[in-house]
Amino acid sequence: MARVIFRSISTVALFALAVHWIFATGAIAANIYGTLLGGQPTKLTSVTAQHPSEIGHYEYMYDVYMDNESQFERFKLEGFDAAKIINQHSFTHASISGTLTQKWDAFAQSPIVGSMDQKSYGSYNNGGAWAIVPGYTGLGEGILNRWHSIGDYTGTTSGSSVNPKFLGPGRVVPDSSGKADYSVLFVNDLPTPALYDGLVATFRIVHPAPPTQVTFSAFSANAGGTSYSNSLLGPGATVPEPSTVVLFGVALLSVMSTMRTRRRR
Repeated sequence: MARVIFRSISTVALFALAVHWIFATGAIAANIYGTLLGGQPTKLTSVTAQHPSEIGHYEYMYDVYMDNESQFERFKLEGFDAAKIINQHSFTHASISGTLTQKWDAFAQSPIVGSMDQKSYGSYNNGGAWAIVPGYTGLGEGILNRWHSIGDYTGTTSGSSVNPKFLGPGRVVPDSSGKADYSVLFVNDLPTPALYDGLVATFRIVHPAPPTQVTFSAFSANAGGTSYSNSLLGPGATVPEPSTVVLFGVALLSVMSTMRTRRRR
């Protein structure tokens, strides 16, 4: 009887050890997930803002990671009014278009970034350091990547004719329920069968709203199609301007005063 019990315990222990090893080594685990750098957004000042239009608003910096995954086609952040993103800049090149160019990936750090591709990034690799595209003006879209060094990103630096080579600019689109302008979408313009492990992309969102829970989601064509999602902090409901609050308060007091006058009569 003791031997049977011992064998049963040994079998369970070995099974548990095998499961732990598989997940610890990533043998069968696969994932794509988003993280908010620092865990909280930064409220921008005249010193930290890239452009005067950003002052007083929140800077959300997101990293996208992949764990033993390949063929990822797209990812998006949803659950907030993406139309109110401050740092939008229209970009069109060939069939690629979008409004959010402050993002970085493996191709941004590649030494073969072409002049047209440079314009789809906040900054690009120029001689081993991040550089801003000459003449890149507007809403401060030319911004040095101060969050990651050249070489931090995993992915592809292929010389394919696809432009941009990896991530296209972000696009403001409806969310999963169809609510207009409630998500920002990034499409991988050059999916490859290679397995990626590590940092895939970084993107920057400046928004007037303080943080609340939003959703990051991604889709991969690997293994017949796999969807991933996780919750993280993102822009919440937009805070009314002080002048709007004052006007609302005056209107409310006026209504209350009128109601009191009527009651006295």
